[in-house]
Amino acid sequence: MTVGLIGLDNKGILLAQILLQHKITVVAFDGQSENRKRSAEMGIVTTSSIQAVAMHLPSPRIIWNMVDAPYAIKDTLLLHLSELLSPGDVVVDGIGTGKENQADILQILNEKGVLLLFSKLRFPLENSKVWINGDATAFNICKPIFDIVFSESYQYMGAISSF
Repeated sequence: MTVGLIGLDNKGILLAQILLQHKITVVAFDGQSENRKRSAEMGIVTTSSIQAVAMHLPSPRIIWNMVDAPYAIKDTLLLHLSELLSPGDVVVDGIGTGKENQADILQILNEKGVLLLFSKLRFPLENSKVWINGDATAFNICKPIFDIVFSESYQYMGAISSF
């Protein structure tokens, strides 16, 4: 199994390390070359762009967004991913997007057939419960990954219905 990861700060690195420990290949991008270098030394496949992450993933592609930045930047990133992905691909937003823009982003992704899940991660993972909401098909595609990352400390809350 292969997962794309955008954002290699401390939270992104921790997520990647968990995936690597379970023999999941991680293809990642971060805007900071130092983060990419450090990640490559850990066995993470790093790329020079978000586009390259998308190109290196098998279908259906799963891209986990771990960019910890102002909402406007994260929202722009999600919209950019919608242009790179195909129907049936999945974006997992692991940091959270601006509430005021969630409905718009969800609509744009839905129109393109790109599936979306929200799962705001809190670290350390073993001390917190993670709630995941979004598309049921996306959840089923990602469930084996969630089982690894979160063990039994997560719950699927259903579709995104209100903002």
